Amino acid sequence: MSSSQCHNMKTNLAGRCACGRVTYQISQEPLFTLACHCRDCQRSTGSAVVIHLVVVERDVEISGKTRLSVLRSGSGGGRESHYCAECGTNLWCRYLYHRVAVIAVRAGTLDDPPRLARRPTFLYEVNCHG
Repeated sequence: MSSSQCHNMKTNLAGRCACGRVTYQISQEPLFTLACHCRDCQRSTGSAVVIHLVVVERDVEISGKTRLSVLRSGSGGGRESHYCAECGTNLWCRYLYHRVAVIAVRAGTLDDPPRLARRPTFLYEVNCHG
């Protein structure tokens, strides 16, 4: 099955922040799952790796109040990181160098993260700003 065929498949992925005030629904299968352990992702998560679901932005419905910070990224293009305005959970980011409307949803915010085990995952490693 090609990635375009996969993208046209309906899904019912849902997630939320730690306090539950921001929720989201993803209506189509993610384009891919990305495991990144660049230094910028390590700093922004406090972990060795971040798992992202890369999704077409129009396929995501978000409810609740968020805030954003523009941060650097390994590409030099920067990223908008979106957080719950109440509890500060980092929910998704938009890489500013993309010419297509995709966002990277933090997989740890999914209501059912074990579903990730059934998805193809790409490892991404770059030397971001030492």
